[in-house]
Amino acid sequence: MNELSVHLWYENGRLWARTPFAPHLPERFRSVGGRWVPNRELWVFPPGSLFALPAEVFPPEAVQGVWQAVRDDLVAAWSRVEELGWEGKLLPEQVEDVRVLWRAFSRFLRGQGPRGFLLANGTGTGKTYVYSVFALLVRSLGYEPLVVVPNVEAFLYDLASVDPGAFQRLLLEEEAVV
Repeated sequence: MNELSVHLWYENGRLWARTPFAPHLPERFRSVGGRWVPNRELWVFPPGSLFALPAEVFPPEAVQGVWQAVRDDLVAAWSRVEELGWEGKLLPEQVEDVRVLWRAFSRFLRGQGPRGFLLANGTGTGKTYVYSVFALLVRSLGYEPLVVVPNVEAFLYDLASVDPGAFQRLLLEEEAVV
């Protein structure tokens, strides 16, 4: 294959590439999550596709250089989590849970980890806080996380176990709204 003049960079949580037209590239780029942005005449990729980009188009040294920028964002985001722990907004075990998720997410970005995560701690351990922080971090990198929460019955059961009158108050508030 002839050498192509390409430019690859990382900006606002996304990989961006400018390449000359080659008939075989659109299909290859789409297969790794690429999307053509016509008004900018650029390709945009999620960071997780970095190591799946065609090596014949994007030389390894360019990919490694961009990975450093992605890694810098990961480190900066992790610093925010540590600050939440220092400020007492997260318990030490919650910071550790975010660390586990963050490491798995980092492996995903390198193409070496899962595309989804499950935190299965016991009731009352602060999973909601952990996933809220994790979701904010992931969004800061340009991803839209999907968080699955328990059904309403389970939520109400947990709420009632913490505050027996809460369920009754919820029903009264709901009736007032209707």
